[in-house]
Amino acid sequence: MKVHLLILSMILVSGCCRSQLNSPCSKPRLTDPNVEIIPKKPVLEVSGGAHLEGLHPSLIKKARILYETAYQEGIQIKFISGYRRFRKRKSTDPKKSVASWHNFGAAFDLNLRSRKNMRDSLSHLSEDQKSWDRIGEIADSLGLTWGRQWGEAEIFHFEWHPGHPDAIREPAFKTLIKVTGDKVNDYQKAWSLFVDGEGGDS
Repeated sequence: MKVHLLILSMILVSGCCRSQLNSPCSKPRLTDPNVEIIPKKPVLEVSGGAHLEGLHPSLIKKARILYETAYQEGIQIKFISGYRRFRKRKSTDPKKSVASWHNFGAAFDLNLRSRKNMRDSLSHLSEDQKSWDRIGEIADSLGLTWGRQWGEAEIFHFEWHPGHPDAIREPAFKTLIKVTGDKVNDYQKAWSLFVDGEGGDS
């Protein structure tokens, strides 16, 4: 009789325990294939990550790798610009660009998180040069074009457009707008023209 009562009480306690969400026995076993193991550390939050929205998917991946690689090396950056809606430039100089790769979702700008803005970065460039050089090296390894080659004011700029020139002059622009429309409203269609197999369906 005592044995039956003991078994009955154990069953009742077990059922009650499992009904409590925070009880130890309510937690699923790790051997259960339906249990999703949640990592202890949260996913790295990308500072300024909203600026990556609207960019080519492959460029977003490259930007995240750049961010995380720099982060692991103690260089903290933030994205400050990404896709920009096309506005026709007033200049008619054939030597100048008539559009930006930002207009085609193929460029982004970043800055060091320790600097308030671009002006602040430029005024501290000498002391931050090592960090910028390393950012440039990582970007180059990812196949990105770094704007530093066009002057110090362009250290923030990175772009990716395989098979197309860095400067979008009139001939290149005409090729692009054949698929995007004159106002570049369908800018993502330009991705089909990228030649390394990473088009708009990536």
